[in-house]
Amino acid sequence: MSERDAIHEQNAVALRKMYSETYVNWIEINGGKNKWYVKNELVRYLEGATMRRQNYTDLKTRGMAAPVHGIGISIPYIQEHLSKFGEYCPVQLLDKCALTMGPFDTSFTAEYDGMFYKMLEREDLQVFLQNPQKYVFGPDLPDSLPKRVNRSALVFPRQLELQGYCPVTLAEGPPGFDSIIPGDLEFLVEYEGRIFCFTSEEKLAQFMRTPWCFAGLELPAKLPPKRVDIPVAGLPLIGYLEQSVARALIDALEQLGKARPKYPYKTLSRSAAEYLGLYLRGKNPKSKDWVREKYAKKLIKYTNHCYLITEISDMARGSAPNEVPFSFIPEEARLPLLDTKLKQFFDMPDFMLSL
Repeated sequence: MSERDAIHEQNAVALRKMYSETYVNWIEINGGKNKWYVKNELVRYLEGATMRRQNYTDLKTRGMAAPVHGIGISIPYIQEHLSKFGEYCPVQLLDKCALTMGPFDTSFTAEYDGMFYKMLEREDLQVFLQNPQKYVFGPDLPDSLPKRVNRSALVFPRQLELQGYCPVTLAEGPPGFDSIIPGDLEFLVEYEGRIFCFTSEEKLAQFMRTPWCFAGLELPAKLPPKRVDIPVAGLPLIGYLEQSVARALIDALEQLGKARPKYPYKTLSRSAAEYLGLYLRGKNPKSKDWVREKYAKKLIKYTNHCYLITEISDMARGSAPNEVPFSFIPEEARLPLLDTKLKQFFDMPDFMLSL
């Protein structure tokens, strides 16, 4: 028994990889549960696999398109017998004029007349199964297909199209210079012998779906000045502050103006300075999450203390509107939470000493 377990452990990883990547029919059942659970799970899977195989055989016998997921056809065999569309979804191409690849596994793959067709999603698979001839005998793939490349493809004398500006942003962005944005060399696509550069993965994927919509674009006669990367540390003091902390300070001052904090027994200037310090520490993107969370909680506590006197005053006036302001109010006449607020105020330590 121990020898068999050792052989199993030695080959389990390779077996799992083969069946999950080659045949896509590896399942895992929790052996820690009782034997009835294991039996039911195994029977359920085998019944489903049997029904899928019977359905596949029945559809093929009648000359119809059949889904192949979960029936044990190997991925290499499917790759060797792909249709004229290759990895691309014929439904997306013919119905939506989009070049979209299906998943590598067999989730949305169908077989028709000995060839395999990959679909993007379940809805596309259902459409194909209902009328496969529409796509089998439809137009072929375009002669030129987009292909993702890396920056090593930019070998002299090859240059980036559109001077390196993103064609998708140029086509769909707002009028003016806001739509003329340089691309990133991490996002390159070769199409019709030309190399295009994009600002993001999303823009690249959009071009890959419909490259013909963007390949013919031309730049306007007037272009924005080229961006030059200047090290922030090399800037003058004013420029350094503007590029590094200006946005954070503006946001903090804006929030300070909205909050208008006044901590009990402290001046307005000191209250404002302490509020700014807590806000900046709680919003510092370079700090760790737990540090930001710590100071965000301190800011909430500090703000609540700043509003204590106002809240107590409003509750006191509301408890006895016809009495002399701030005269003694009997306990039964006090508003709810008034005593709680008063206790918080009298028990309030010097909050900033604990920061």
